[in-house]
Amino acid sequence: MLGLIKCRICDEDIEVYDAEKVIIHYSTCDVCRGEHREDSFRADLGFRADWRQMQD
Repeated sequence: MLGLIKCRICDEDIEVYDAEKVIIHYSTCDVCRGEHREDSFRADLGFRADWRQMQD
C-alpha cells in the first residue's frame, strides 16, 4: 500500500495501491458516483467548447 487518501466528496479513507483503486472508489461509492459523474460531464463540456473554439 502506498498510503491513505481522504475522498474529498464523501470523506472516506481510500487505501491507495495504485490509481486504479481510486477509480474503483469513484465508480462504486453511491455518494461519489453521482457527484463524480457530474464533474466529469462538466469537464467534458468545457473541453468540447474549447475544442470548437480552436477549430473556428
